[in-house]
Amino acid sequence: MKKVYDFKTQLARGKIAENKIDEYFKKWWNITTLTVQEEMKLGTDRIWANKKTGKRYSVEYKFDEKSKETGNIFLETVSQKENNKLGWVLTSTAQILILYLPPYAYRLNLLELRKDEEYWKEYKEGTCKNKNYHSIGKLMPVKDLERYNYKKFEIGEI
Repeated sequence: MKKVYDFKTQLARGKIAENKIDEYFKKWWNITTLTVQEEMKLGTDRIWANKKTGKRYSVEYKFDEKSKETGNIFLETVSQKENNKLGWVLTSTAQILILYLPPYAYRLNLLELRKDEEYWKEYKEGTCKNKNYHSIGKLMPVKDLERYNYKKFEIGEI
């Protein structure tokens, strides 16, 4: 039987992961945390400004603890099947994606990943069941991150 996730528990784990990411990257970046309303309006999680150059980037954070056991990353294409709501991989406006797959964080260009949809749409489809809704996504093997110009950081476990 497939595990049913509790939204509040997952949200709390996600916040811990976000704090871990912020703590690690604040050495090089001034990180602006957005309110939930700003996140929804802007379609991104954070704004990063390079401490040396001042150049700003919009950043999406994704945390996936299951990737360690499955070897896959869940690219959410449908956020709420019941409402036909598109998932983050199709709707986020962020320039940079931080994938936190403990103990590593991968930084890559989200726009590059999205442009490659023809490639990853061939992946097996997976579902994630929450109490009141289902998410659908493509199961991208972690090894396929090599297709993208990523940078890997060891930031530790949460």
